[in-house]
Amino acid sequence: MKLAFLSAVLFGPALFGAGCDAAPAPPHEDPAMSSAPALSEPAQLAGSWTLEGAAGQCSLRLRLEDVAPSEGSLAASMLAADVGDGCAGAADVRGWRPIPLGLELTDAEGRAVLIFEQTGPDAFTSIDQAWRLTPSRRAGAG
Repeated sequence: MKLAFLSAVLFGPALFGAGCDAAPAPPHEDPAMSSAPALSEPAQLAGSWTLEGAAGQCSLRLRLEDVAPSEGSLAASMLAADVGDGCAGAADVRGWRPIPLGLELTDAEGRAVLIFEQTGPDAFTSIDQAWRLTPSRRAGAG
């Protein structure tokens, strides 16, 4: 009996109906989601970049071609990336994807290898502060 009463008090309209004349509930807005940064469009990020870290500097080309993660991976799809010689710490990079704060470079399985936060209009810094990504020339992003 107590459980039925408690259920009616706590969940009354949800369990027993709010009636035909009840106004619909206002949509739930999460304040954190309304202020979340938007993802950059891949076309805005695609192109030639310079990747610089303690291990050296190299070229990085972010392409707009979809690449599936290696078989068996549960990672989200990614776009193709090519890393030039000279960045020993980024040799595993095979793909990339935009994320809310910037972009992430991924390995062949789609796992994040380097995560970058946008620190300026065309500048990104890895979250561990070890790498910097700046545009080289942006033509030929295809």
